[in-house]
Amino acid sequence: MKASTWTVAAAKAKLSEVIDLARSHGPQTITRKGRAVAVVVAAEGMGAQDPTQRKPCEVLRRFPAAQVRIGDNASRGSPSQT
Repeated sequence: MKASTWTVAAAKAKLSEVIDLARSHGPQTITRKGRAVAVVVAAEGMGAQDPTQRKPCEVLRRFPAAQVRIGDNASRGSPSQT
């Protein structure tokens, strides 16, 4: 099976491969200092003509829960205050 987790440096160096794998094998996680910081997903199959018109939590809910976790605060529409 191909990699589904990449460091920022590796993802930058092999962006085309990361995109191809997101299209063929599902979401690709990018990490910085061992922590997930981004996920690359294929635009196809997200259920919208224009993916930018959907809330990120709606888009991510279409992917297997084993690969992407969404917290309860995601559907509230406002960023958490710290």
